[in-house]
Amino acid sequence: MGEDKKQEAMRKALMEFVQSIDNVGGVILLSNGLHVPVIDEDWIDLGEAYVEACKALGRGRGSRSSTTPKVRTTTAPCR
Repeated sequence: MGEDKKQEAMRKALMEFVQSIDNVGGVILLSNGLHVPVIDEDWIDLGEAYVEACKALGRGRGSRSSTTPKVRTTTAPCR
């Protein structure tokens, strides 16, 4: 597999992972600064992996694009 195809496959896998988390409500930012999935607040590593995947895809917090990650906080949404 060529390098371009590998990068495209990785991007696609990250996008599918992010979309899976988005489909179940995204993640919540806890008061301790950690992100957890809305559906399972004990799964910290999954929430943190989601945030890192969003960053890798250029969907960082504060973006106003339609691809903003779904992150909820106790104070304000991430938009």
